Amino acid sequence: TITTEPSDQTVTAGGTATFTVVATGDAPLSYQWKKDGIDIAGETSASLTINNAQEPDEGSYTVEVTNAAGNVTSNAATLTVNPVPVTPTYTIAAINNQTFNALTTGYGSGSQEIKTLTITRTGTGDLNNVAVALSGSNANDFVITQPGSTTLDDGIPSTDFTVKAEDGLTAGTYTATITISADNMTSVSFTVTQMVNNSSPQNPSLNISTATFDKKVENQTDVTVNITLNGSTLSSIENGSVPLVLGTDYTVTSGDTITIKKEYLEKQNDGTTNLVFNFDPTYSAILAVAINNTTPQPAAPNVLANDSENNLVGANSTMEYSTDNGVTWKTYDDPTFNGNVTVLVRVKANDHVPAGLVTTVSFTTNSSSGGGGGGSSTTPSTNTEKITVVVETGDFGKGTNIFTATINRTTDASGQKKDDVTFAADQAKETVKKAKESGQETARIVIPDTKDEVVQVDVKIPITATNELVSGGLDLEIYTENVRINLPAASLEGLQEDLYFKVVPIKEEPKRQEVENRAKSENVVKMVVGNGKLEVIGRPMTIETNLENRPVDLVLPLRDITLPTDEQERQAFLADLVIFIEHSDGEQVLVKPEVVNYKSGQLGLKFGITKFSTFTILNMENWEEYLAEQDANKAQKNQEKNSHGSYVAGFPDGTYKPEKSVSRAEMAALLVRVGAELDSDAPAKTFADVSSNHWANNVIQKASATGLMKGFTDGTFAPDKSITRAEMAAIVSRWLQLTGDVKTSNLSDIKGSWAEKDIKLVEQAGIMKGMPNGQFQPNKALTRAETVVIFNRILKRGPLQGVEVPTWKDVSSKHWAFSDIEEASKDHRFIVTETGEQLVNKE
Repeated sequence: TITTEPSDQTVTAGGTATFTVVATGDAPLSYQWKKDGIDIAGETSASLTINNAQEPDEGSYTVEVTNAAGNVTSNAATLTVNPVPVTPTYTIAAINNQTFNALTTGYGSGSQEIKTLTITRTGTGDLNNVAVALSGSNANDFVITQPGSTTLDDGIPSTDFTVKAEDGLTAGTYTATITISADNMTSVSFTVTQMVNNSSPQNPSLNISTATFDKKVENQTDVTVNITLNGSTLSSIENGSVPLVLGTDYTVTSGDTITIKKEYLEKQNDGTTNLVFNFDPTYSAILAVAINNTTPQPAAPNVLANDSENNLVGANSTMEYSTDNGVTWKTYDDPTFNGNVTVLVRVKANDHVPAGLVTTVSFTTNSSSGGGGGGSSTTPSTNTEKITVVVETGDFGKGTNIFTATINRTTDASGQKKDDVTFAADQAKETVKKAKESGQETARIVIPDTKDEVVQVDVKIPITATNELVSGGLDLEIYTENVRINLPAASLEGLQEDLYFKVVPIKEEPKRQEVENRAKSENVVKMVVGNGKLEVIGRPMTIETNLENRPVDLVLPLRDITLPTDEQERQAFLADLVIFIEHSDGEQVLVKPEVVNYKSGQLGLKFGITKFSTFTILNMENWEEYLAEQDANKAQKNQEKNSHGSYVAGFPDGTYKPEKSVSRAEMAALLVRVGAELDSDAPAKTFADVSSNHWANNVIQKASATGLMKGFTDGTFAPDKSITRAEMAAIVSRWLQLTGDVKTSNLSDIKGSWAEKDIKLVEQAGIMKGMPNGQFQPNKALTRAETVVIFNRILKRGPLQGVEVPTWKDVSSKHWAFSDIEEASKDHRFIVTETGEQLVNKE
């Protein structure tokens, strides 16, 4: 008698499948395993093991058990072998650099060559959001049309776009870079070049129009210019109305090589000197020489104010002073300073050495009895030094330094230091240019404070600079040791005034204790923590700004603390961290942050805001329980008759990006958010590529424990990989527990797919459908628009009709998924019409 039948087995190709039978009866018992009714040679034990299972091994397996009393055959067990998941590749064929047919100045509109270029998909993965962009100094001198198709897949493997030169270009050579981008793909770039020749006799010209000269002695060099005379002769070179002296200020070699002598240039003022080259017949060309001096400034002098004698101690004739805040300077000649006066003192400029850093001292009116003064300190009241900072792109500390800049660090009489940072328009313009050239979308100003001396950082970004960032589409990050401020370019659009930030870390323990006491007394905190423990972690921050009601991300460092070394204790500690925000308008809120890397070796907490205030990291008991309760309450509210809550969000720039693919981590989060689950006692799983501080670690564990999502055979989850339509079909099939016979499907591309049965089941259930061309496209990445349509069908929600004002600026009422996206995006009440439609309730 067979007491335990063999069970069905499903394995991935290359895996091991084992069938086992348990039988009772008089010994001896003999066994013979069969596949599709045919004996399997040598398989005569109570179990059958198939190593390195492949597709040919699929079939129906039985076992015949025999003893002296007779024989009995087991029920059939089915072996299913799924193919090994293939990681898609995202590539296109390279495109060579392009050169257009030469043009002549004055060419007519439409006469320039138009090149039609083809983007051909060469990888296995579908390419979404295919786009073409121009960059480089001549980007505005070309015109491109976007590709005819923004998605490349098996059905549409290639698409075309065109490029041509702009109308009305003057003589010269124009080169720009074209970059082709798509989701998950490394961008591909090539250049386009258009030459425009002069249609008339050419004027004389200089081979350069700009040059630089450094007054620092070891860096001084002559400036050499090659001129193309084109039949003209050089008559003179002038600086303003003053001609340069041939042989002294400049020399001419071979008639067309001009050398401007360094001895002449070192005498010019810092800034731009425009040298005018005059030719016969009448024509002029300008060489702009940017003159600077990188010689280090002398340190601020150690001078003291002797208020009783009204003079300076430690000053000498190598120095100069100013009593009008630096407007005019006088050589120090032992002057007397009477009354209330502030004096600036520095080392004078000497030859190529610039003027030094400034020491500021103060004098007060002496008392009527003579002698002692009114009380100036005998130490410099302030001292200002220049600090070099870098502007970089890429990951913090590992990216590319675009350039360096200087900021002012002022030390007051009490020894406290304050930084003043101005990000000027020319710096912003150069930053945008270099970031785009390297394919980066974010630049970072790194403000150092390794000794933790700075008590305040003031950052000013003129409106001209924010306009450069907006026009270039470049996000800006301000990095300090106490906070990272991430400013999306979209949040800077439409500003009407210069932008400023005042960043003040709360370092003093009494003030830190005040924040903790306030937090403990606020109802919003007491409601969560109850009788649990509450502790301030790290350093509270106060940030003032005139940027209001615009989305910005902040990251606070987890500093001055030691995290638990035990992984479970560490995870529990991080889960109880919350941001306590005290807004200047009196509002107090708690925000759940995302654990991220602040810098190498240090974690941080990231969260989004739209207004600035005081921000404090709290470690609160009962925080996770409170969030779970809130989620449960929202889920209950969503189930209330005629009301639905949102379950998806858009992006800070006000877009939804409906054609953007959904990652596997994002899908896990969405499944948990809507309460999708199966009856499962499976323990939470961990994956090799999902760290404990990954933003989606908790939801990935929950989604995998329910059985709705699974990892790969190598122990990974691939959280950033786009989820495919086939994977979504499998999830839906598990979620709705779809079973039974499947009908014949007209979908032309699913036969042989590992998810063929699931695809047929979800198609029969009306949850997922094929494409207009009769394909299902199982390997195509699932889009955000497709996702909400599927979820709404499962949740029996929407589509929501009657929405007059779109929630997202990139999803108009004409978009095919508009009503489903609105249903998922907004909390709303609705009424059900006679036809069964859900119509937004506007009361």
